[in-house]
Amino acid sequence: MPEPVKAHSELLDKLRDQIARQQVIVVVGCGVSIQATGNAEAASWKGLLKSGIRRCRQQDVTLDDRWERRALEQLESPDSDEFLGVATKVARRLGKAPGALAEWLQETVGSLKPTNPAVIEALHALECPIWTTNYDGLLSTADLPPVTWTCAGCRTRCRGVVRGGSWSNGARGCRFAVDPGNRGIYLGFRLASDEANQRPE
Repeated sequence: MPEPVKAHSELLDKLRDQIARQQVIVVVGCGVSIQATGNAEAASWKGLLKSGIRRCRQQDVTLDDRWERRALEQLESPDSDEFLGVATKVARRLGKAPGALAEWLQETVGSLKPTNPAVIEALHALECPIWTTNYDGLLSTADLPPVTWTCAGCRTRCRGVVRGGSWSNGARGCRFAVDPGNRGIYLGFRLASDEANQRPE
């Protein structure tokens, strides 16, 4: 057996063993939502923000084609700060009207339905804790409801989906799950890297 094939096979065997021992946490991003919904616009971050740009123009008639073109150009920029800037812009614009931001989110990510549930079913079949950075509820079922940071089982194994949220006010303001009843910006699970502890290779 060629060495790369052997190494790949050994890695898969090790992963299967760790899953069987319940030593794996599955971290899910928007790729699963894109696949499960047949590439619905709101399933991807870029698609969601494009929808947000359109909603901003509908809400604020002072925004012109130039503003929209600039926002769309930022979405295509390789600079992640430009991309995040669009998210901030959309949130601030929609946040000016009471309830507008929540209404838009409910109509977009809140309304996503799986058209290809196979990938979700496969994740559930692993019977591993699922943590997601997604805002949608595609991974949650009657048997796997959203859970929050107050659930002690999340540190080991819990039958639920730890939902995504956001980072606000530095490390002390970060949480790894959003309470489904509280969609504020101050609670959430996010992946981060401590650059100070990175060792040079």
